[in-house]
Amino acid sequence: MRVMTEALSIDAIAGLLLIITPLILLGLFRKNVLSTSIITLALGSILAISQAKTPVLVSSLYNGAWTGVQISLLILAAIFFYVNYISLGYLDSLRRNIKPGKGTELYLAVFFSGYIESMSGYGVSPAVTAPILLNLGTTALMATTLPMFGHAWAVPFASLGVPTLVLSGVTGVDARPLAMETAHLLTIPLALTVITIGLMVRPSFKAFSIALLLAFSTYIFAGAGLYTAILLGLTGFTVGILITQGFSPTVSVIKGLLPYLLLSVIVIVLNIIGLRGLVWVTLSTILTATLLAFWNRVGILDKVRRAVKMTRNTLLSIVAFSVIAELSKQAGYAISLARLIASLSGNWYTVIVPFVALIGSFITGSATNSNFLLGALQMAYSDFAGIDPVFVLTLQNAGAGLGSGLAPAKIAIAASTTGGSKIESEVFRRSALMILLLVLSLTITAVLRIL
Repeated sequence: MRVMTEALSIDAIAGLLLIITPLILLGLFRKNVLSTSIITLALGSILAISQAKTPVLVSSLYNGAWTGVQISLLILAAIFFYVNYISLGYLDSLRRNIKPGKGTELYLAVFFSGYIESMSGYGVSPAVTAPILLNLGTTALMATTLPMFGHAWAVPFASLGVPTLVLSGVTGVDARPLAMETAHLLTIPLALTVITIGLMVRPSFKAFSIALLLAFSTYIFAGAGLYTAILLGLTGFTVGILITQGFSPTVSVIKGLLPYLLLSVIVIVLNIIGLRGLVWVTLSTILTATLLAFWNRVGILDKVRRAVKMTRNTLLSIVAFSVIAELSKQAGYAISLARLIASLSGNWYTVIVPFVALIGSFITGSATNSNFLLGALQMAYSDFAGIDPVFVLTLQNAGAGLGSGLAPAKIAIAASTTGGSKIESEVFRRSALMILLLVLSLTITAVLRIL
């Protein structure tokens, strides 16, 4: 009783307010993400000042904003690269060269969409994959639904690892073990995704069997850390096209991915020689996109403007959420709330961490925002409950990634490339059933771990 009373403090209430306020603003009042982040930051500032924690607030503003700016620049670089990729005609070439085959849809929906997600993120993957599936003769509803949950396994590695990097920055846990354990944890959800989509598109037995084998090979590719989805997605897609279409068409398809292949090689090589982290990945992405533009004799200023326009509100909200996360950590709000949760639930809160993360992604619109809001809480909880923090944080990371497949904005973007607003509600319903199943598999893993 004494522990519970101590835990139920002003700081715990403040920590809870900083989590539920954005959820209420987004979920009930339908505020946009930027307005929500600004209002929540204002609330956090008021709480800190009223508790005479102004020095903590100032420190959080500086450190949080710097982290947010670095994350935002990487996202901007990834979208800038994508805009150049489209303008140079590579996407059109890709669409022309992919033909129907016995299982092509399966590999597109799972591995191709996963690869594109790892390189771009933020709604790009379903929007790119859905019209290709539509061109293969798939219905608009199916073409939109399949990549919505088909790409979700790769979301923790989106934009070259942004959600995982955010979780690392918020908690202080090294990104590499987080990425590796997240990949391990997503093996079963990925296998379930392959099985479900396989039942829907009916590939050949050979194509299905190899896709399932690739899903279970996640344990091998996990050694690549943040670049797991890049390597697994590209390998899976290349193998799938070879199986379903043959060697010559595969060469033509791969040519349509050349800019992304080049960037993948550069980033991985830099990582191997020790030049890793947000700054190096951002610089290499911007430089590669710029060189490609100059090589093809096209301007980049309009591409920069388009990238900024596409991401402006997202980037500003990420900076604000980064400051909120830093304030929650430095002011002790996350720790106090975690102490309360640990005293009330013990180890059993671990079981619902993936669903808490899913709710965070669904309402805020991204796994990145979910990790910003909940990362410090999950870290502090693992300390008080005496559970391996990497395991709890990977449950957060994986649950947030899967949950982002239900983000309304992402569904709207994908549907706009196929059937428009008339299919959005049905896409959501079908995707929700599958994603809830995938998250349930994470919960079962958590139960087995704590028993």
